[in-house]
Amino acid sequence: MKELLSRQFWTAPASCHLEYRKAQPLFPMHSHDFFEIVVVFSGKGIHSDQKDESLIKAGDLLCVHPGQFHSFLKTEALELMNIMIKPDFFYELNDEITNCQAFTEFFSLSSRNKSTSVRKLHLNKMQLIAIKDIINSLQNEFAQDLPMVQVQINCLLLQLIIYILRVKDNPDFPSVHKKSSANLLIQYMDKNFMRNISMQDLMEIGAMSKSSVLRAFKHLTGYAPFVYQNRLRMLYATTALSSSETDITTIDRKSTRLNSSH
Repeated sequence: MKELLSRQFWTAPASCHLEYRKAQPLFPMHSHDFFEIVVVFSGKGIHSDQKDESLIKAGDLLCVHPGQFHSFLKTEALELMNIMIKPDFFYELNDEITNCQAFTEFFSLSSRNKSTSVRKLHLNKMQLIAIKDIINSLQNEFAQDLPMVQVQINCLLLQLIIYILRVKDNPDFPSVHKKSSANLLIQYMDKNFMRNISMQDLMEIGAMSKSSVLRAFKHLTGYAPFVYQNRLRMLYATTALSSSETDITTIDRKSTRLNSSH
């Protein structure tokens, strides 16, 4: 067994360290003295702790407590992000967070035990995108030499923890009620219009049939989903042209490439 120590990772005084693995290798049973949040972006594999072996796949999120032993026994194109967090960060959280049931079940320091299974939950597509956005913001902070960078890193880390707890408390978060699914889809499109989005994605995110998705977009925007998406892209291109020195052919080429992705 291999013991991993936090001193290998921290860039003082950061509360966390990010480690992206494009192809997670097999890894022997080990433990460490920090929390580790593992977010699986794509691929699949077998994860093991001292109690269980389980299949992990895109959208899975694991929380490994200090002192827990775990390993990767099998990997197939497994792409993931490791977020390593100093325990001190959790000691400084306020009571509203640490007293909630989701925190007790997922992060509570009082439940640290080598014989306890690694915590696990599954993110839907929209939740995974939201988690990725927070991770991207964290990476940007680490990459820049800005004032109050450590404060901002802690704020983003807290945002990540709260998002995880809300998903733990409600697996359908942020869609609390079915009637909000239509508005949720519009918000998703507004935020992710530059991505390649399929009808299947919209159906899964909204938990709706194809006809319901079409009807929702038509009712709320006046357009079919991908007509609405293309209008958002055109607005983006127009704004970019008016607010930058970017050559019009560059913007037109980018817009054409995006529109041809459907």
